[in-house]
Amino acid sequence: MANGKADVTENVQPVRFIEGDQPAKPKPGMALCLSGGGYRAMLFHVGALMRLNQMGLLRTVVRVSSVSGGSIAAAMLGLIQSGKIKILAITSSKRVAIAPDVPTVTEAGFPFLGMDSLIGIYGPRGMSNALRDKIAADVQAVIAADPTIAQRLAATAQIVDIRGPAEFATGIKEMRDQLADIAKVLGIKAAQQAQ
Repeated sequence: MANGKADVTENVQPVRFIEGDQPAKPKPGMALCLSGGGYRAMLFHVGALMRLNQMGLLRTVVRVSSVSGGSIAAAMLGLIQSGKIKILAITSSKRVAIAPDVPTVTEAGFPFLGMDSLIGIYGPRGMSNALRDKIAADVQAVIAADPTIAQRLAATAQIVDIRGPAEFATGIKEMRDQLADIAKVLGIKAAQQAQ
């Protein structure tokens, strides 16, 4: 105990010892755990890392633990911080607020690399159009009434683009068509047909 505060690292032991390892206390500094979830998790983590950087906290990170999409972000963090790579463009159709100087792939001359990721609210099959429109209007009203929501989403590299049910369905169809074209070029066939 130091200065009346418990030292939480005092009795920390590794889960297992590897031959040749020497027991040691953890280094002081911030540790991050970046969870899985594939590319969507990776995009969220990139936004969170950029926010930590804006707050001046990223430089205090001394350890990163990660899985799946978190590992993608962790690897990118290490490569970017070491100066081994530079972000040339982003794949969304609009620039992101946390990296305004990074062009989109379309602006960089590679429009075929662009793809927006859609996040939305889904309901059961057969939901009435009136209820869909009501939910969409409620979401739009809440986001319009509280700009903090959009600001927090933008801080994680998400583009806030509130759409109605018809526009959202069109966006999903466009994404599916784009992915189908990519699969065709690559010779990838579906294991089962979507219903």
